[in-house]
Amino acid sequence: LSKKQIPMYFVIQVAGNSVVYLMTGKDRVKKYDGNGSYQWDECSGDLTSIFDYESGLIHLDRAWYVVKQSSQIDYSASLDPEDIADTITIGSDKDSYCVRIVEGAGETQYIFKNNSIYQLYGRTPSQFQYRKVTDKYGLASKRAIHAVGSGFIFLNTFDKELYFFGGTEASIRPMTEDDIRLREIMDTSEDALNNIDMTVHRGFFRMAFQNMDSTFDGNNCELVYNINDPKATGTPKWSLIKGSNVWSYSV
Repeated sequence: LSKKQIPMYFVIQVAGNSVVYLMTGKDRVKKYDGNGSYQWDECSGDLTSIFDYESGLIHLDRAWYVVKQSSQIDYSASLDPEDIADTITIGSDKDSYCVRIVEGAGETQYIFKNNSIYQLYGRTPSQFQYRKVTDKYGLASKRAIHAVGSGFIFLNTFDKELYFFGGTEASIRPMTEDDIRLREIMDTSEDALNNIDMTVHRGFFRMAFQNMDSTFDGNNCELVYNINDPKATGTPKWSLIKGSNVWSYSV
């Protein structure tokens, strides 16, 4: 794989076997099917000539791919991630591009662009269409979102603060604006934003990021809160951990 790329992956069950697909946005998609040689294999079909899939998701037994720096989403044939069935353009390409696909409750798919959020409707190709949820928020980088409870916590492009998204514009509420004000302590350069990672582990939400005053080239802080112990207002009791050099979470 190319250097300095942050890979994303999804897992699909094929004939009873779990297959992992890995993508970076700069390389051909790789796969690992649990073979005894512990080697990543090249993909076949349409994926042999595609280099710009940056992230993806399995939804309705199809692979859905985000095409880097574009408004294009490609989806595969049923149960075959390597056979691309069609392409959907979401919104406009002008100053706008898709960042990450996520799946919420009830097999609801959302696509976060850098300046808006869309929801997928329909369960078959003839029905597929994306409808805009909001254009007041967007996702700052592809790993800056994580499922929490009944929705997602994400880092907003416009003000660089964390928000909760529950599926509608009305459900979006601020998580850091009052107490932490991330934009005043976080490095908001493109490279630093791309390094951000999030996870939930043992009841705690964790976000790794880079402090704006740091000379260290990488994440050196964590923002943590106990999901089950919020304030009386329902907002998190945040803890800021400095000197925590987390490059990536794996749970």
